[in-house]
Amino acid sequence: MEQKLEQRAVTLAQNISADFRRWAPHLKSEPTLSLAKNQGSSTHTFRLDAEHESWALRIHRSSSPLGVDRTRERLIHSLAARHDLAPEIVHSGPEFLITPWLCTEATAALEGNPELLMGFLRSLHSLNPAESEPGDVLKVAARLVEYRSLLPESSAAATKLEENTSYLERAALQVGRASEESSAELRLCHNDLNLTNLRIAKKEPVLIDGQNRNRFTRITKDEAVRSELRIIALDWEYASIGHPFHDLAVALLPFAFTSKIQLLSLYLGQAPNGSELERFTSFQLLARALDLCWYQLYGALAELSESVRQFELAIHEWTEYQ
Repeated sequence: MEQKLEQRAVTLAQNISADFRRWAPHLKSEPTLSLAKNQGSSTHTFRLDAEHESWALRIHRSSSPLGVDRTRERLIHSLAARHDLAPEIVHSGPEFLITPWLCTEATAALEGNPELLMGFLRSLHSLNPAESEPGDVLKVAARLVEYRSLLPESSAAATKLEENTSYLERAALQVGRASEESSAELRLCHNDLNLTNLRIAKKEPVLIDGQNRNRFTRITKDEAVRSELRIIALDWEYASIGHPFHDLAVALLPFAFTSKIQLLSLYLGQAPNGSELERFTSFQLLARALDLCWYQLYGALAELSESVRQFELAIHEWTEYQ
């Protein structure tokens, strides 16, 4: 997904690097600044390297088709970091965020091991949202209506969703009832737990200013299958209060062909009943519809065809459990 690099982001990154004594006073010289290989849809990502440490510098893009509340993002990210679910925020400002650089994606560790992801989700969903001022509850059905209204009328996503409007409307009713009737089940959710936002890390002492501080550090790919390692989530820009089944539906995309009964059993601690399967597959269908809109709105056409396939699979599973 190609995103144009803004000159204002480059200038700001250079200024932040030069001002390193403000956020890394223990460094003896300015870190080396480079552009990260993978860029976000709503942020420019740079890498800062100095001595034996590295950091990720994310600079917010001037505009985003879907809009982001950056203040809420920092508050929720900070809460998650205090509970070892996100990298610590080293320094931040209205336009940027600096965190330790965690480069090992979670793909290898999660392969055939969904328990690791379920443990992360249970920990996240147990947090007290009042500590982070998370804002309004995410209403998935309303979000889908909003996203669909932004789609070009003849686009591939708009056409595919229009063809399946009856399924989406019925799923939306179930999702709405689940959120309204089970408000006690609402939790703090990340809402964007795709593989690109998940990292594997270990926490160990790092010597800073003559003192040992526990900090998440980079690991090798060979270490990524060790059981004591943790999943860490990046990019908390869409985080909010919501129904945990939506978070599950987004996070479980890599396990699309794994039994939903097996996956929900791992999360719930017991086999799901029929009502829970109905609700989950409804959340899953709307999550895949949101994916379709997202890829279309951001011009990620290479990913759009796979998103269509996942949407069709979600329809099949939804009809199976209704």
